[in-house]
Amino acid sequence: MPQHLFPQDPEKNLRFRGKTFDEGFRADIVVEGIVLLELKSVEVLARVHRKQVLTYLQRIADIIAHIMTERNLLFSKLRTIAELTQI
Repeated sequence: MPQHLFPQDPEKNLRFRGKTFDEGFRADIVVEGIVLLELKSVEVLARVHRKQVLTYLQRIADIIAHIMTERNLLFSKLRTIAELTQI
């Protein structure tokens, strides 16, 4: 596998509910900057694990909101083009 596709343990800034934490977090694997894999092998999830999941869910929500915004802009532009071509 190419090394650049799967950087190990990349450090990122942590953002949660509008706050940015300087210490960041370390993901186990990030694939092409898109897919984040966090591997756990514990018998019981601790509070810190739950906070990690909430952080990931916030990031996913941000990505989905961005995709929806871009989708709406694209559809708006397509409607404008369609209206202009009907004249």
